[in-house]
Amino acid sequence: MEKSNIGYLPSMGSARETIKTILEFYQEERKDLRFKSFFEEIFGQRSEKTMSLTQRTLVNYGLIMETEDYVYKITPLGQEWLKDPTYEALVDILDEHVDYIRELLLELREHACVGKELLKTAERKYGIVLNRSDISRRMQILKSAGLVKMNRRKQYSLTEEGAKYLQKNSKYKPANQKAIADSTVFKETPKIYQVETNKENDNQEVPEILYHYCSIEEFLQIMKNKKFRFWDLCTLQGTAAAEKIIGRIREQAQKKKDMSEFEGERTFQYHTLNREQTKGVFNSFLEEVFKNVRDLENPMNFVMRLMAETKMSYRWNPHAGDEAGILVGLDFTKMRQANQSNGLLELQKVCKLDDSEKVQNMIGECASYLVMRFEENSIRRDWEKNRQISEALWSKIYDIYKSIATDQYDEKEWRLIFRQTQSRIQDLASGEFDLEVRDGKIVPCLDVEADENLPIRKVVLGPSCKMSVEEVRRWMTICGFQMREIKVDKMQ
Repeated sequence: MEKSNIGYLPSMGSARETIKTILEFYQEERKDLRFKSFFEEIFGQRSEKTMSLTQRTLVNYGLIMETEDYVYKITPLGQEWLKDPTYEALVDILDEHVDYIRELLLELREHACVGKELLKTAERKYGIVLNRSDISRRMQILKSAGLVKMNRRKQYSLTEEGAKYLQKNSKYKPANQKAIADSTVFKETPKIYQVETNKENDNQEVPEILYHYCSIEEFLQIMKNKKFRFWDLCTLQGTAAAEKIIGRIREQAQKKKDMSEFEGERTFQYHTLNREQTKGVFNSFLEEVFKNVRDLENPMNFVMRLMAETKMSYRWNPHAGDEAGILVGLDFTKMRQANQSNGLLELQKVCKLDDSEKVQNMIGECASYLVMRFEENSIRRDWEKNRQISEALWSKIYDIYKSIATDQYDEKEWRLIFRQTQSRIQDLASGEFDLEVRDGKIVPCLDVEADENLPIRKVVLGPSCKMSVEEVRRWMTICGFQMREIKVDKMQ
């Protein structure tokens, strides 16, 4: 089942009473006009937008359903809950229909967190993009249920009742146990290695060694400084790839809208606009969202390109032409076990935009998200949340952007991405990264320690490299590398 966001209720802090009152009203089919009078009388609110959001929220929870245009009725699930309307049963229902309920409780079981930490964890570990209101509304319900509490430092933590609830409900385990196991190896440190491999083939494994192709000059800097240089991905790749992704999302969103209308489903809740007018408004909505996306600051992510084999072309590294460079092999097994304290290292398999099932699924998710958010705001054409929608969408677009090939595609290519959380200005001012000229551009770059985080296991000299194996071993020894763990070869 596809889950939704937490939505809106007139009083999230007394969600049980609010939901119970509304479900009792919907024991029989009721039209919007009657609900409007009821809503104003009970909750003192006249806004059609607020009324519509409340209805949509309860539909998403599976507690009411729309039987025909603007007519709603309680569902069998709602009837069942009304028999014993406890908060515990309500939280069970929310977990089945709303993102980041069980995951949130599991995080608080590990340690107390402020809201900002929970937001970052939702995106980093579970791929769920939320805002402060989304966390606050979840917490209001969980606090009212007695499962969560907040201290004077505004840290949320699990109560004894919350711990008992998790223990009693054995289903409360991470949804993707393998992925989360990888991302929670180092629970005491804020940043970790997160490895995302190509899910299109479950049998595909990350190679034991991944190779970084470099020139002699670059290899010398690696030896002297014991650091690898990462380059800002967005500056190197430009905006062309992002525009292609936006184009695919727009096409999918328009198709989903058209399909829903042809099937007779009421997707857009307009009282006066016909189908063609609705389509025009929807296209305007898309343009507004994508315009906001283009105006957003690109995230600061640094990348080092890696290859799975040694006998590959040097075309992506013009500084090592004529096969005169050196390949530095990184031990992936050791790499994934090491913790990086000041960033998030992420390994991505490079793929084609139109040939990857994983990418196509992500584009489909973005399109569905746009259709859903348009529906939520369509009654009064209230697009005040467009900026928030754009920010959430850009996060998804960037997940696609950082894994697709923008120039000549090579199926053996991987990317090791070092993600920064601060803004560009803060990083530059603090010396976290530097600026260098590369390929005729001024490009931000970042040096990452070549220690247990990036363990060198093998060095391979290109066929035209003028250095000998013995010379490389000697210079690496002088520079402090433990050569008993590093093999040096030369390609023939």
